[in-house]
Amino acid sequence: QKIHDKEHIINIDAKIIVTKKSQKGIVVDKNKAKLKKIGEKARVDLEKFFNKKVFLKTWVKTKKNWNNDSDFISSLGIGSLYD
Repeated sequence: QKIHDKEHIINIDAKIIVTKKSQKGIVVDKNKAKLKKIGEKARVDLEKFFNKKVFLKTWVKTKKNWNNDSDFISSLGIGSLYD
């Protein structure tokens, strides 16, 4: 994830991480409509939070068993399973 805060806009590159390829297919459906809807909702919420325009880029990545990997979870900045 990357965040670049400029004077009038915040640019955010964000990853949505799923554990299985089939889950990725659900989020990134044929027309990318679900991913677009997720991104639009997130952008609106972020703009309200930061009180500033937000340009949001989203990617969906597959990482097997990421939800059981305490080191990976810690690398996301959200703590570990043992905290």
